[in-house]
Amino acid sequence: MKELIESPFCDGYAHLKSEMATAEYRKEQYRYTRYYYVCDGTGIEFTDDETDEASVGQVYSQYREKYGIPAPERLTAWRKSYGLSAVMMSRLLGLGENQYGLYEKGEIPALSVGRLLSLVGNRNFIIYCAKNSPLSEKEKSKVLKSVGHSSCKEKSEESSLAVVV
Repeated sequence: MKELIESPFCDGYAHLKSEMATAEYRKEQYRYTRYYYVCDGTGIEFTDDETDEASVGQVYSQYREKYGIPAPERLTAWRKSYGLSAVMMSRLLGLGENQYGLYEKGEIPALSVGRLLSLVGNRNFIIYCAKNSPLSEKEKSKVLKSVGHSSCKEKSEESSLAVVV
């Protein structure tokens, strides 16, 4: 965020300010640093997209941390490490076709889905999901190959879920 911007309310400038604030999110209170600008000429306080995102992002981060929900960057990294598309990850996990992509873009999932997403980084969990999903045999084989597993039909210790978080 810029410390000084042109004011939308006068021919002067606006300075960046901050203060501690509290926001309610999903029936819980979170403290965060609220960012806003003050117009030098009029004294009007206002925000822009960047200050709003910085403020709300703090609340979302606290919520994610409190409930162990992975950050969007982590979800993207895990998916890419498996060489899968966001649509395939959605299908693999039993989500709506575009849902995983939305979580990668920052949408906050329900707690139950957040717990599911926290397991995505576990290779054995992905193998379990692939072997027990309604995907076609071709799709299952693709997923298993992408995570370095040899065969969809192979029964091994990995077919039982052994998750270490």
